[in-house]
Amino acid sequence: MRPHTLPEVVAGLLDKGLADWSQVALTTDDRSASDTLELGATDHNVRLAIKAGLAPEIAVQCVTINPARHMRLTPWVGSIAPGRYADIVLLSDVAEFEIAKVWADGAQVSDGKTYLPAVPKIDWPDWAADTINIGRSLEAEDFAVQAAPGRATMKAAVLRPFHWADDFLTFELPVRDGLVQRDESRNITKFAVVDRFSGAGAVSKMFWLGCGPRTPDTALACSMAHDKHNVWCVGSSDAAMAKAVNALAENRGGWALVREGEVVARVRYEIAGLMSCRPAEALHEEMQHLYAEGAKVDWMYEPTFHPRWLPGFPERLAFATLTCAPWRWVLVAPSEHAPQGLVNVQTGETHPVVF
Repeated sequence: MRPHTLPEVVAGLLDKGLADWSQVALTTDDRSASDTLELGATDHNVRLAIKAGLAPEIAVQCVTINPARHMRLTPWVGSIAPGRYADIVLLSDVAEFEIAKVWADGAQVSDGKTYLPAVPKIDWPDWAADTINIGRSLEAEDFAVQAAPGRATMKAAVLRPFHWADDFLTFELPVRDGLVQRDESRNITKFAVVDRFSGAGAVSKMFWLGCGPRTPDTALACSMAHDKHNVWCVGSSDAAMAKAVNALAENRGGWALVREGEVVARVRYEIAGLMSCRPAEALHEEMQHLYAEGAKVDWMYEPTFHPRWLPGFPERLAFATLTCAPWRWVLVAPSEHAPQGLVNVQTGETHPVVF
C-alpha cells in the first residue's frame, strides 16, 4: 500500500472483514527529504495504518515480517530472532507510534528523531554524478513550435497532467512570426521534454492545459520525471524555458525556477539527477526556498482526473509523463520513431503536435 491511499484502503479492508493481513505491506513511495523530516519514513506509514483502524501489532507486521516473507528474506531479516539482522525500535507511545530510541548494528543510532552517528561520506564516481548530458546550451529557438507556412492559426494536440482519456485534446492556437503561440486566456502553456542522456540536445515540445506559469518569462524545469527521468520543463516563454534547463544542467540535475527572466531558485540532485548526497536538512532548505519562490508565481490550474492534482506549485508534473502510464498519449524525448515526441504508449501511434 502507498501512503497516498493507505487510510482509505485499510479502512475498506477492515470494513470487509479482512482477518489475514500477512500479504499486505506498506511502502514509502517517493517520499521527499522535506516530507520525511516532517512526517517520518516507515513510521509515518504505520501511524497512518493505526489511525485508519489497524491494530498496532498488525501494522508493524506490514513493515517487517510481511515484506520479508514476500521477498523470501525471512532467514535474514523481518523479525527479532537469533541469527537475524534487525534494527530495534523502542516506542514511547504505541498508539501514536512515537519513536524513543533506535539500535542498529549493536549500537544506539537515534535518540527520538535525532540521528546520533556521523553520516558516512560516499565518494560517488563521476559516472553517477555527471548524468545530465544535454550536449550544449539550449536556446529559445529549441522550444519554438513552427507553424505551417501562411497559416494564421494551427490546430494543436494538447495534453494535461494525468490525461486519462483515449485521445488528446485539440485547440486552435494563434500563429505569430511563423510560430504557434501559447494562449494564457485558455490556460494553455508550453511543456517540453529534453533528452538528458545522449548529448544530442534533442527537445520535444507541445502545448499543455492548466499546469504552467501565467507569469511572463517564467519556467520550471526538473530532472526527476518518472520513469525515463529526462528533463521536463514548463514555461510561459521559450527563453525562460531554455534558461531554466541550462541552470538545471549546471547543477547536475534537480530543479530550476526562472521567474520573470531570472533564475530565482535551484535545487541540486547531484547524484544521477535524482538524489542528493548532502544531509536531508540541506536538501530541505533548498526545497523550501524553491516553494517560497514558486509561491510568487501565478500558476495556471484546471482540474484533471487525478485527485491530487492541486492548484499552486506543480510538483506532481514529475509524475505526469509516465511512459508505462495508464493514460494513452504521452510526450517523450524525440526519437527516430517519434520525432516530435507525442506518442500513444499503448499502440505506438505518433501524431504531430500541431497540424
